[in-house]
Amino acid sequence: EHAALIREGAGAADADMSWVPRISAPRRVVFDCAEIEEGVALHHARITLANYAEIEKTTDADWSVVLTIRHAAVPMLANDVLWGKYAHLGKSTRLRDPATGKRAARNPFLNANVREGDRYALTWPDGGLDTLVERGAIVLACGMALRRLARELAEDTKQEPKAVHQEVLANLVPGVYVMPSGIFATVRAEEAGCRLFKSS
Repeated sequence: EHAALIREGAGAADADMSWVPRISAPRRVVFDCAEIEEGVALHHARITLANYAEIEKTTDADWSVVLTIRHAAVPMLANDVLWGKYAHLGKSTRLRDPATGKRAARNPFLNANVREGDRYALTWPDGGLDTLVERGAIVLACGMALRRLARELAEDTKQEPKAVHQEVLANLVPGVYVMPSGIFATVRAEEAGCRLFKSS
């Protein structure tokens, strides 16, 4: 399957590399996330910013934070349109809705979907994927993993994989950059001066 994904290509020619110059702050880190694990990569990014702010008196502007989301973690990047349309996302991830605890039909890693007191919330109020993007985090998606996810969704709903792949690309959380692979994304962030932290 990996060979087939490589032969098909993962959008390498169209990759938006405009994120690289954004890695310019004095402190730089890339969190490599291959599994969802209840959003641990988001917690790692958020707690890094919080602890340094408390102890070293840094601000978000002092940091270039990169999140590489790859392999089995890519459902975290799907917007609510995809989560609502494809039950496969909730089934395969076994994630629950922050408020109801039922199978998730919306992205549980977005602060926009979490209210104070939600019993099943997985994010800090300042640490959802959408909030981290607003705070300046750079989020990189593995193109190969997104293509694999599209194939799974297409198979589950008996649709054309290419059409579903385009639908997936059009319905990612705003601010996500699609890279040829998560490995490329992580190594490129390291080349730009980021320290590597394995988040799963």
